[in-house]
Amino acid sequence: EGVTSIGKYAFYDCSRLYKVVNYSDLGISRGSTNHGYVAYYAEKVVNIDDLSAVGDYSFYTSNGVHYLEHYSGNDLTLVLPNNYKGENYKIGDYAFYYCSNLTSITIPESVTSIGSSAFSDCSSLTAVHISSIDAWCKISFKGYSSNPLYYAKNLYLNGELVTELIIPESVTSIGDEAFSGCSSLTAITIPENSQL
Repeated sequence: EGVTSIGKYAFYDCSRLYKVVNYSDLGISRGSTNHGYVAYYAEKVVNIDDLSAVGDYSFYTSNGVHYLEHYSGNDLTLVLPNNYKGENYKIGDYAFYYCSNLTSITIPESVTSIGSSAFSDCSSLTAVHISSIDAWCKISFKGYSSNPLYYAKNLYLNGELVTELIIPESVTSIGDEAFSGCSSLTAITIPENSQL
């Protein structure tokens, strides 16, 4: 918020800079060379006027879809909001990137998608808590590094470590990478009447 200017070529040639979340008063736009090329390569630019703060979380709404765009806290354990404005939401790309202190996260049923690299470099993460296997299977994961289980290895359902899993008959599809990295899981059973 305190940034009032960015030097002429400060981010020049930062071709891997994917997203800019701008809390300052600077008018930053995607593809622009203004403000030190900070958004020249960015695929996504979110300005402060587009963000809504809920505690340490920043939400963004685009075309009627809500995104948890960024987490700015440093808690060891997190219980994500049950909803945003009474509706489901998606976790945006890089939302929890490099939250290296984070050890445990609870993901509610209202989360429908987890963006690319959302949990990249969350190296201390050991536990993911969910309340429903059905809801977990419906989440769309944007690659292995979007799934917190890639780092956590341990999945908890209603407080119990999941080692053996029976997929409910109500599940008709399972998102790509849904159980990627979940080494606590030793067996998965798919019922004979399953739609999978």
